[in-house]
Amino acid sequence: MRHSIVRLSGFTLIEVLVVITIVGILLGVLLPAIGAAREAARRMDCSNRLKQVSLAMSNYESVYGKYPTSRRGSLYGDDPYARVSGFISILPFMEQQALYEKLEGSISYTHIASTTPSFSSLCLLNFFPSTWMMCPAPPSATSTVRIEPWLDQLDPLRCPSDPRREYPGEMGYTNYAFSVGDTIVDNANGQTRGMFEASTFRRLRDVTDGLSNTVFLSEIKVDGEMIEWLDDSVLSVPMNYSKNSGRSSSIVANVPPDAPEFYGRGRRWVDGAPIFTAFNTILPPGDVSVNHRNADDLTYGNFAAGSHHAGGGVNCAFGDGSIRFITAQIDCGDLSRSAPTGKDRQNSPYGIWGSMGTIAADDVISGE
Repeated sequence: MRHSIVRLSGFTLIEVLVVITIVGILLGVLLPAIGAAREAARRMDCSNRLKQVSLAMSNYESVYGKYPTSRRGSLYGDDPYARVSGFISILPFMEQQALYEKLEGSISYTHIASTTPSFSSLCLLNFFPSTWMMCPAPPSATSTVRIEPWLDQLDPLRCPSDPRREYPGEMGYTNYAFSVGDTIVDNANGQTRGMFEASTFRRLRDVTDGLSNTVFLSEIKVDGEMIEWLDDSVLSVPMNYSKNSGRSSSIVANVPPDAPEFYGRGRRWVDGAPIFTAFNTILPPGDVSVNHRNADDLTYGNFAAGSHHAGGGVNCAFGDGSIRFITAQIDCGDLSRSAPTGKDRQNSPYGIWGSMGTIAADDVISGE
């Protein structure tokens, strides 16, 4: 009787291990490429969103013959406690007319010329359009007082690469901010050398350095690193705290024991305080931000641009409508020099980045 031998087909252990190794190698090669492609798409999306904001600003200028101010008040724009962001002004040009009407309808101001009111007394917020309010924000991060229109989230102001997301009931965040140039001291209430300053509506003729050479908007990182309570002598010299100098860890801030909580950079797109919606062209993108806060968060400082893009660079909108990517390695000149005041007209001491921020300092920008 004959017996047939049946051979079972299959893979040996060595063959399986070889296949697994090959698959692992392929994944190791492909996954970074996929991640890079996704980040490139997010960066392009970010550029398109910033372009939309820049176009809205240009359309605002075409209608009114001036650009919006970075911080204003409905009736008394020169009041230092009026904190309405310039983003609100351009909402109708971003197809957000309904939101604009809601926000404007919720604002009413009273001017107290004979007293110096405290910050908290000026933030009387509720859900009624007739409310008197001097700022679009609660007096502290832990306050339960809110006004409904200020809670709207605006997608065009959010970079898709930023992982930080709003919680329900929070004010909307922004990854885009207004340039105050290379001015540090009193860039919250006083003059700046940049395109924007409080209660001032720049015109095309004011930008004598050229629109294509002047940055209007940039990305900022929500909740970016912040050093607070610095004296002017420290604050006005960027080398004292720049990450590139290696000195930021040695900075000693005069923080009072009852210091109010910092609410977070970029966490109120409706708020015109520079901490939330402004940046300086001094420190390179991704560096630390610093400020002179001694009471509330309407204070001046040196506020860095920043993003979550690969390499730490930022998308910037220029006056001619172009969007350009500025790397973290951009020339920032001499950071050991004190920042100019808003009245100074000399060239920026902070290299190409500083020159991009000034509007009338006769700066010449060469190269890409």
